Amino acid sequence: ANNYQMNRNPFIDYPQWARIAYDPTYTGSGASNAPETSSVGANSDLVKDATLLSISLNTTNVKKEFKFNEKFTTQGLVVTGTYDNGITQRVSSFTASVASDTVLSTSGTQTITISVTHNEETKTATYDITVAPEEAHNIMGFDMKTIIIFAAVGVVVLILLLIIFVSLSKKQKKKVVKVIKKGAKKQVKKSTRKKK
Repeated sequence: ANNYQMNRNPFIDYPQWARIAYDPTYTGSGASNAPETSSVGANSDLVKDATLLSISLNTTNVKKEFKFNEKFTTQGLVVTGTYDNGITQRVSSFTASVASDTVLSTSGTQTITISVTHNEETKTATYDITVAPEEAHNIMGFDMKTIIIFAAVGVVVLILLLIIFVSLSKKQKKKVVKVIKKGAKKQVKKSTRKKK
């Protein structure tokens, strides 16, 4: 492979990769089952004594748009380290400027800084996330979901009252209309007094 593709066979450098590829239960040397990490260890013998030159981020599969008060996650983020011995490999151990599961309570664009420390050398790279504005609230402090539920319940109650009204006799309907008119007149008088 080295003579034709100008790169070494990765399964020679990382024999555990074959085991990882064909045995999903493998948790031995070089494998990690921790969330938000790569499937192979980053601190292999090839970079053990090397100097970390830079890191790069692949954010293709990472969540970048969040709702207000949603929890932050870096799941899907791929961090790659480049070392002074020519090795470039995925890094499994990194920190983010916003910790996972932090509730995002500030809307707008935020820059997330990813840091990798190797042999006391720290390198950083950034990407942006967007947090949607807080949902609008009405005067009484209810969110839109609650208002919709109240409106739906109100419509159902109104329909039930109409069904009951239709089933009444003419005499009963006249009494109900009389009571409604009387109540309406009282409300008009009250509002007129308040205006004065």
